[in-house]
Amino acid sequence: MNGHRPARGNPSREQNPAYGLLQPIIIAMTDNSVWKYALQNLEQRFAALPGASVLRLNRLFDDYCSAKAVMDRITRAAGSGPLCHDCGGQCCLNGKYRINGLDALVMIASGTPVPDPDFSRKPLCPYGHENGCSMEPRFRPASCVQFICEPLAALLPIAAETSLAHEERSLRELISRSESLSGLPLGLPLLLWGEQQLRGVPEPPGADII
Repeated sequence: MNGHRPARGNPSREQNPAYGLLQPIIIAMTDNSVWKYALQNLEQRFAALPGASVLRLNRLFDDYCSAKAVMDRITRAAGSGPLCHDCGGQCCLNGKYRINGLDALVMIASGTPVPDPDFSRKPLCPYGHENGCSMEPRFRPASCVQFICEPLAALLPIAAETSLAHEERSLRELISRSESLSGLPLGLPLLLWGEQQLRGVPEPPGADII
């Protein structure tokens, strides 16, 4: 579909408030435009947070990156390197909704360049390149780090399975805490969040920012 968002609702009634006055904007915007809009909005919202919240979030960001790095080390020790090389990255296909708000915010806060996605690569991951993923393991999307395919699962010893389960719970808890601290839906895919913002979909209520 050339990267354009699909039409929704009734185009002949698109000026009817019942169908959403923002709908024509969504139809005209490409995935790249929505991504840039969402990323800019995330940066602005983060910059507007109270200093105390930013300090607590920065400590959380470190734990978030550490948990993902630990999971990467565990799977590599089990033999994921050769397995993924031979597979060719089938789990990376159709991944435009992989990066969530927290994944992006961690990169923003650390000064790490956020990937400039190429959505025309479909079905290849828009955040990768010819050599694979463009992100270091600690910055990769949580959904990618958490995914264990059947061939890899067969290589994991019991101790590794237990450790991975522990780190996955940690990631989920950290995402939840980040949403409470920021008042933002950071667990949502960033691209989806941008789409919802442009459609005027209300954000879920966040906890009080302290």
